[in-house]
Amino acid sequence: MSLPFRMTTTPAQDQAMIEARVAFMAACPFFAYFYYDQLVEWPTTERMPTAATDSKRLFYNPPWFTDLKVLERCFVLAHETYHAVWRHSPRALYYRRTGNVDGVPYHHELFNIAADYVINADLINLKIGICNPEWLYRPDVKGTDKIEEVYKKLYEELPPPPPGHSRNPGDGPSIGNPGVTTGSNGGGGRFPTQSYGRGSVPDKRAKAAGGRFDEVQEPYVDPITGEVDEVDEITFRESIARAAQAAKAIGSIPGSIQRLVDEILEPQVDWKDKFRLSVTGKVGNRREDWSKANRRRLVLNPVIYLPGKRGYGADFIAVWIDSSGSVGEREYNAFFSEGGGIMQDVKPRRMLVGWCDAIVQGTEWVYSLDEVEGLFRTPIPGRGGTSFIPPFEWMKENGLVPDCMVYLTDGYGPFPKKPEYPVIWCMSTDKKAPFGDVIHIKP
Repeated sequence: MSLPFRMTTTPAQDQAMIEARVAFMAACPFFAYFYYDQLVEWPTTERMPTAATDSKRLFYNPPWFTDLKVLERCFVLAHETYHAVWRHSPRALYYRRTGNVDGVPYHHELFNIAADYVINADLINLKIGICNPEWLYRPDVKGTDKIEEVYKKLYEELPPPPPGHSRNPGDGPSIGNPGVTTGSNGGGGRFPTQSYGRGSVPDKRAKAAGGRFDEVQEPYVDPITGEVDEVDEITFRESIARAAQAAKAIGSIPGSIQRLVDEILEPQVDWKDKFRLSVTGKVGNRREDWSKANRRRLVLNPVIYLPGKRGYGADFIAVWIDSSGSVGEREYNAFFSEGGGIMQDVKPRRMLVGWCDAIVQGTEWVYSLDEVEGLFRTPIPGRGGTSFIPPFEWMKENGLVPDCMVYLTDGYGPFPKKPEYPVIWCMSTDKKAPFGDVIHIKP
């Protein structure tokens, strides 16, 4: 889907946004600094009745936004920034491609609702802006709850499906607002204090949407190149660090936000989950192929030549392994066991596996999960010095441009110049790379 038309706002709408920004900065400097650093304001009425974000842009409907009270507008800015800080858009993309959330079938609208419940609860607790009485709120959901856990709870609350149907994504119409009845606060939940939101005019558009006033959109994907338009890991973490430093300089950071910052800058997450999230975020599930036409479009009058679809998620993924001896057997075994995950999650047409110490020691093309597991049992070639340059040169000499390259290493060695394709470094140490995403393996 292309980006919506970016409209020109009126002076009154500009003033409404300025007032919201000022209130936002006063209420929560951390979120406000991140907002100014990372999000692009994108006013539009195209496919946008209220607001949305793809973690890089704040899409908002100017007439709707302007009609809100100042502190409600502040709440909207904080809410969308919260989505971006927690990277809900890339997470939504990942869950759609894998098809489930911790084993529960994925439904995008339900994920959006779960995220909104958690965000609104936290913003209300922190007293950032004012939540309109019609916006989603559940007393049994806290701002510290894990969104995935809330999602699973809401999924279980979905009404039984009609005969012959299931509760899987795509079966039937909009799911509405599970587990609650319609009414004030997106389903009848009471705010912590009676005075909260007093004087607000009920948001009719949110009420019509079951209490939702925004949408988490997946990152924009370039229709020509297939590249995902998202902030890279290094830029994102640097922006979080700058926002935290700026907020501390003008006052204290609430404890819940400080914990959020700590979790992002020093995440305690399973490296395998992060690895798969990074790889699936670099390539799509079904890519467009300009070598063959989309036959459905050829029957139109006039004839329109558009790309067809190929059944693979990528042409090929390159996986290179540092075989210098500095990467231990435990790291090698742990990493290689995840190679099958690439085949399952990304579904590349083929995968290049290469070994390199100071020179390229060998390469193999694999096309199935069984072949990946077969390579796992072969001896590791090399065990000499270390250089990361030869694999990049080897691929260039052979005219190979992967959809994504993954490199297992300890990080000690000379790096090449940044290539034109995405690179993920799986480091067995705390070393950093001059480009690409870095995932620290802890077997």
